[in-house]
Amino acid sequence: MRREEQRHGWLLASPWALVLAAFWVYPFGYALILAFADFDIFSGNWTWIGFQNFRDVFCSGAFWSAIWHTFVFTAGTVPATTFFAILLALALNRRLVGRALFRAGFFAPTLTATVVIALVFIHLYGQGGYLFRLADFIGL
Repeated sequence: MRREEQRHGWLLASPWALVLAAFWVYPFGYALILAFADFDIFSGNWTWIGFQNFRDVFCSGAFWSAIWHTFVFTAGTVPATTFFAILLALALNRRLVGRALFRAGFFAPTLTATVVIALVFIHLYGQGGYLFRLADFIGL
């Protein structure tokens, strides 16, 4: 690969890299630093305390209660929703009386949302739409 092609590739990747750095790397690093600090949000002062925050969390009964509730919720909802999803998939795939009506009812919310979004954008950006009228009103 030529040097110019490499430079072009890096140039094309740079907006993505800047967004990654701004919205992922910086917040992750800042959160990692704050995890080891005692931070006062009102004054902005912080003191390095090492692993004390982690000791406090792991020794807290509320943390282990939250872990247990998360486990129970996950163990209860994932198998149940998977089971009902498989039942729905089988119902959509089998030759049943009223299968077309069931499929239409199942997919109608998806289509309805798409149609509503399309209508909103037509009314915003279309000829005679709200933004067109606003631009006309202010003389653009």
